Amino acid sequence: MTIQDLKRSKHVVYASNGICFIEDVKKLTFIKGEPEKTYYILRPLNDKNSTIYIPENNELLLGRIRSIITKDEIDAIIRDTKTAEFVWIEDRKQRSAHYRELLSAPHPAVLLPLMKSIATKKAELAELGKKLAAVDRDTYEISLRFVKDEFAFALNYTERDAIEHITRALGEIAEMV
Repeated sequence: MTIQDLKRSKHVVYASNGICFIEDVKKLTFIKGEPEKTYYILRPLNDKNSTIYIPENNELLLGRIRSIITKDEIDAIIRDTKTAEFVWIEDRKQRSAHYRELLSAPHPAVLLPLMKSIATKKAELAELGKKLAAVDRDTYEISLRFVKDEFAFALNYTERDAIEHITRALGEIAEMV
């Protein structure tokens, strides 16, 4: 997302904070005597009490901002996820580290296939009379929240409609955990 795009946007996705409203862009100083800097002021929609200040010249933090996906992108993500191969990391520590990495900058194009993999593994384990590890269940739930929130916003759906959309598109994975 370019600075120009950011200045024209009203809502963006910021790192693991999810969808944020761009409340303002203004010069501020947080340390007495320091020169003012221009900040983007973001308000996460899922946490009205939080405010995020991103310095205009901090490329690392600005790089964690992205546009909200479009309906066409959602359709492509669903289509790609339907044909994605089952991927599972057997080592729990490596799998957990992989989950942390994916959730640090969540994107439905990555999270939906991850959800599919976790749901597939859950079904395999259920046949053996076993259950998913807590880290897998938690990752699925967090991923579902991110995907549901972005789908709901992008498609102007309620949360329930977004989950139904995911379920219709991919089958039972949205309700498996």
